Amino acid sequence: MGGSWINYFVIGLTGLSAYPPVLLFIDGMAIGFREDNSKKKQNKLFYGIIIGLWVISVSFFIFLMGHN
Repeated sequence: MGGSWINYFVIGLTGLSAYPPVLLFIDGMAIGFREDNSKKKQNKLFYGIIIGLWVISVSFFIFLMGHN
């Protein structure tokens, strides 16, 4: 019982990590329709960093699920 709550906690965190890609997709669609190309490089950098952090966090959560 001591460490069983960790799996539920990590599964919850992994479930919550599904929201950022959905929000990024919606935001990307909105920016695409606005056609504001003046900040295109900044947007690519921002989205690349956010997606990279998302991949790292999901990998970390899966690691925690397997090693408790």
